[in-house]
Amino acid sequence: MWRDSVYIGNRKIGYNLHEYDPVDRQPSAPANGRNTINVFLPGHGLRAATAQRLLSSLAKQDHYQPTWSIDIDPSPGGSTIKAQALVKILERLISARYPSELRNALQVKLFGWSQGGSEAMLAAALAPERITGIACLCSTGLVDRSVGHLTTHIALECARILTDSAVRRNGTLSLAFQLGLDVILGVANDVVSTRSAASAWKDVRDAAGRVCGADFDFSGDVVLIFAENDTAIRWRDAFPECKHPKDVQQMLPEYQQTHFPQVRSLQVDILPGNHLAPEADAEMYIQAACKGLNP
Repeated sequence: MWRDSVYIGNRKIGYNLHEYDPVDRQPSAPANGRNTINVFLPGHGLRAATAQRLLSSLAKQDHYQPTWSIDIDPSPGGSTIKAQALVKILERLISARYPSELRNALQVKLFGWSQGGSEAMLAAALAPERITGIACLCSTGLVDRSVGHLTTHIALECARILTDSAVRRNGTLSLAFQLGLDVILGVANDVVSTRSAASAWKDVRDAAGRVCGADFDFSGDVVLIFAENDTAIRWRDAFPECKHPKDVQQMLPEYQQTHFPQVRSLQVDILPGNHLAPEADAEMYIQAACKGLNP
């Protein structure tokens, strides 16, 4: 893992990069003709190397493809500037790691967890020629809500996860504490790195807004994956007409027309678990995401 920065206008945007690069692939010749890079975007406060199970599962899906995790510092310009920074970071990394004759053919697929899903959608709309698919796991950016509503529900979800883990002794208690501590450290690091508590707060405020909609300009593949028992990012908020998860598929054509009108394909899955599930049950969530992005 290493740290670097890019400039968007006169703003310096720092980021952390964590790489899972396959040892059997030569940069000059992607194996078996594969030309895709998988990029994970962590949620608010999570750092690039935090979601080890998720990153490992993503890397195992195709060991010929490199997997990057990119954690971008909050920007005074909010999520739009972070999305611009992500696109610039991707182009810089591709230019540094691949010969010129391969660069244009390389495609990027984004996997965003929680607020990382919002950032994936924003970046995809900025660079549809490079970013061909996005998988949003328990993602913000699908509905409008107040900051108070979002933060309250996230806090309640965290408390419920800890309580359920302690009562059921299902093996996720230590994972919940680990991620909780990492969020605290990550937010503190955001404030220290940017020297701006206001930027960190703006990052949270942006997560409360909806990104998709009638003017969402992206024509690639989109996968939305909800956790059935997630009380912070509720599938019912995105599909209020549906009483049961199985009803979602019936509403999907209308939902796509309203929220993702230009995409090539849209898949929505509601899997077991809570907001922690993309890490706790990483293999199941990543398999569903990759299946949706490779129809």
